[in-house]
Amino acid sequence: MSEQKSSHKRQHLYRNAMEQLVAAEARRQVRSLPPKLIASINVEQVIEQATAYALNRLPGLYATSERGWNFQQQKAKEKYGIEIVAAVRQGLAAVQRDPLIPVWNPVEKEEDTVDTTNDLKSKPPAPSPMESSLSMRVKSNGNRRQNEPA
Repeated sequence: MSEQKSSHKRQHLYRNAMEQLVAAEARRQVRSLPPKLIASINVEQVIEQATAYALNRLPGLYATSERGWNFQQQKAKEKYGIEIVAAVRQGLAAVQRDPLIPVWNPVEKEEDTVDTTNDLKSKPPAPSPMESSLSMRVKSNGNRRQNEPA
């Protein structure tokens, strides 16, 4: 997978260190498939699908700096290397059993890209159900003793 970003897309400060390692493992495993099978599949699509499958079964290891990226890459290799190989293998098996058909065009048009940055700046966030419940409990228990648990 190419690390190039489209000029119209906003780059995030954070990156998942697992993505690069999982995609590389998926490419490695696909290259080891029988030549007849490789000739009969869309190799890039299978790699992408197996990568997504595997990433959904592995922990995210996010970094916001080069130092953090190197740390997370090392951690992923040392702690999750075996799990990465197994998750990709399962992903390839799942894709072979039931090929996924992408529900979106992988090349997005600029106008199809959703930018929520302005939405976040213009509206205060709605309280989560947990916050609403806590707020109601505090209001209804306004006369409880100070050390009493909520």
